[in-house]
Amino acid sequence: MEFTVLFGESHGEVLYILKNNKMEAVLLSFEEYEHLHNLEEMFEQLEIKSMLEERLSTYSMDNNKSWNEIKEEIYRIIGKRLKQQLQENQDGFSH
Repeated sequence: MEFTVLFGESHGEVLYILKNNKMEAVLLSFEEYEHLHNLEEMFEQLEIKSMLEERLSTYSMDNNKSWNEIKEEIYRIIGKRLKQQLQENQDGFSH
């Protein structure tokens, strides 16, 4: 309770907490924290927007693949790996 009163009297000031003369923590009002948190979210949204704009500027529908094309490619890759594993197993038994 005493700390709350003292912190409330500082009225918007940030309190720095030191440990061995090194900054360990910062204590600030909830309003200041909320403001900083909102700014962080805003910058994150701006960063996402910028990335989307960059990606969309080079996007071409010609590079799209259908779901069937994707499945065929996956099956081809899996089939290749299975054949390699079978060959390795057969080579191991023949020695």
